[in-house]
Amino acid sequence: MPISLDHQAYLGDRVELIAAEKAGIMKRGCPVVIGHQEEDTARDVLVSIAERLKCPLSVYGQDFMAHEEFGRLVYQDEFGLADLPLPRLPGRHQYANAAAAIRAVKAAGFDISDAVIDKGLVTVEWPGRLQRLTEGNLARLAPEGSEIWVDGGHNPGAGQVIAETMANLEERIPGRCS
Repeated sequence: MPISLDHQAYLGDRVELIAAEKAGIMKRGCPVVIGHQEEDTARDVLVSIAERLKCPLSVYGQDFMAHEEFGRLVYQDEFGLADLPLPRLPGRHQYANAAAAIRAVKAAGFDISDAVIDKGLVTVEWPGRLQRLTEGNLARLAPEGSEIWVDGGHNPGAGQVIAETMANLEERIPGRCS
């Protein structure tokens, strides 16, 4: 969810311009949840617009956060801590994404239990985003022992998290890709 250079011909050539365009979905007085942002300028633009629209605002790292501890996801906000399973979706960036999703559900007024959050985290699927292909024509054509991963990311930020996630997969499995 971090804002990155994206569709520059339409949105602008700086993250703050892109953030301003993406903030167009904000509606006056409606809750806004701002997930982790790599660029302070993007976060600052989003916060400024939300404040101008008098939106109840929750900002990652300020009002809520999440991190991995002992193989679990620890989510924290002003209501307390939740000890949750790690998201099924691969990549450490999913910890902040999960936190933003949890916060958005709460900001929308839903009272959800940890059990419901647990189920969502372990069953979530997002086809085409860091998805390992295990069946189908491409998987069948791949050399024995190889893996095919696909991701529809299309900006520098997506490229970075894909590279980090693939590097972490290589670190976990000795001899992989050698």
